[in-house]
Amino acid sequence: MVSSEAQALEDLRIGILGASSVAEYAVIEPSTRRTGITVVGLGSRDPAAAADYARRLSIARVTSYDELIADPHVEAVYVGLPNALHAEWTIRALEAGKSVLCEKPLASNAAEARAMFAAAASQRLLLMEALHWRWHPLARMVAETVGAGRLGTIREASARFLIPGRGEPWAQGFRSKYALGGGAAMDAGAYCLDFLRYVLGEPLGVRWARAVEAARQVDEEMEAELAFAGGAVGRLHVSHVHDGPYVIDAEIRGEKGAMRIQNPFLPHWGHRVELKIEGVAQAVECDLTPTYDFQARGFAAAARGEGDNLSPPANSLANMRAMDALYEAAGLRIRGLKGSG
Repeated sequence: MVSSEAQALEDLRIGILGASSVAEYAVIEPSTRRTGITVVGLGSRDPAAAADYARRLSIARVTSYDELIADPHVEAVYVGLPNALHAEWTIRALEAGKSVLCEKPLASNAAEARAMFAAAASQRLLLMEALHWRWHPLARMVAETVGAGRLGTIREASARFLIPGRGEPWAQGFRSKYALGGGAAMDAGAYCLDFLRYVLGEPLGVRWARAVEAARQVDEEMEAELAFAGGAVGRLHVSHVHDGPYVIDAEIRGEKGAMRIQNPFLPHWGHRVELKIEGVAQAVECDLTPTYDFQARGFAAAARGEGDNLSPPANSLANMRAMDALYEAAGLRIRGLKGSG
């Protein structure tokens, strides 16, 4: 049996930028479950203020952003900062020789995403967007069902991610500020856009998009319809102010049948897949292991050249192009443009 100390030496040594709540469940908790990563440091704008966070989560070293990415003991960096800071600190980490797992959405816009992947290519390092749902067996089952033609030619797909957040403190942070890359589409919408592309491929354009603004140029709710090849249609609805419990679901309809998925993005919270193909109904459930554990294993393997990246550069670039088009169609400015907000 391998000791915990020996296992830690074999793990990918990862440092975290930002004492965020998402870092806790996306990286720190998975690191305690033999997923191939060990957290060796935390970078914060204010190391003294982050000391309690680090102590609670057993992170031995707290330092500044710059000192963390310069540390030769750190092999990779997780960027969990506000969206508007993703590009700057991802590029800095790559130039310091670190592979990067960057929280979704990868960037504020497609131009930033291209610059980030150019830096990764120049350094011959891994840059992976944290679309953790793609690593879960449920996502693989969806891909296999669609890919095998069990539903026939896909006519439409939809995805909803409605968050009960009106008046909640988290909704008043960076997610509500244009200058920090805020908006419901940039948050929950990143999953929904990725799902539609996962099923339908590259969108041909946005047919329409409607946004409800929480603040100038910042959407607290967004609905949209996208056009795909062969006349297929993709629909999404995301919200930070849903008047009710969480709604996280998706549906795929083809000429032979349909698939309804309860909770495709956080299936470890509980999920259900209902298939109805040529009149025959079937209910399916998958693994309840957290999506973040699968992602941690996948990132560790890919960073060391031992596994595939299920969220490759072309996918993340296409997601950001679609996000830009979504905001334009809704009459809002693309995130990251200067002189707004």
